[in-house]
Amino acid sequence: MKLWGLLRSWYFWLLLITGIAIAVRSIPAWTNAAWGGDFGIYYGLTSRFVENQQIFNEYNGWGGMYNYFPVLYIFSAFGHWITGVDLLWVMPKIAPIFGGLTVLIFYFIVYEMTKRRDLALLSSMFLAVIPFHVYQTSHAAPLTMGHFFMLLSTYLFLKFMNEKKYLVPLLISTVFLVMSHHLNTYFFLITIV
Repeated sequence: MKLWGLLRSWYFWLLLITGIAIAVRSIPAWTNAAWGGDFGIYYGLTSRFVENQQIFNEYNGWGGMYNYFPVLYIFSAFGHWITGVDLLWVMPKIAPIFGGLTVLIFYFIVYEMTKRRDLALLSSMFLAVIPFHVYQTSHAAPLTMGHFFMLLSTYLFLKFMNEKKYLVPLLISTVFLVMSHHLNTYFFLITIV
């Protein structure tokens, strides 16, 4: 009887879908020494952040704006400092967790808009395994963090429209979004307009 109650709970299904989303996005990080385009650049910038603890480091390489979007580097460095694990190992493991958590936030966005748990679960299930999104959010890249904070900011904006108490969390999330990735920030601004 308890099992049946668990299987009927939307919490169970949402946690299962989110767990699958994180696992699917994490597989490349566990099976490859380095995963994702420009990983070396992101690793180098994170290493500099760990060494000198300056958020905005000098950078003269290809794509000269990478150093101005430090959220990936900050979260990776904290993972390194907290666990003591080598940065090269921990960095590609952190970003896919945030990538998978976008599915959790997406559930709440769809539910907020439709008030239908079945539709929100189905939408999250698709986002959890859709190849384009899985690929994009499996890399240790600023874009992965941008996806997470774009969806979080979108959800908080929807909540703010009805309850003004969400203003401070919305502002905090939006600052993280702006410092994560410019393209996600543009999409967020287009969405709320």
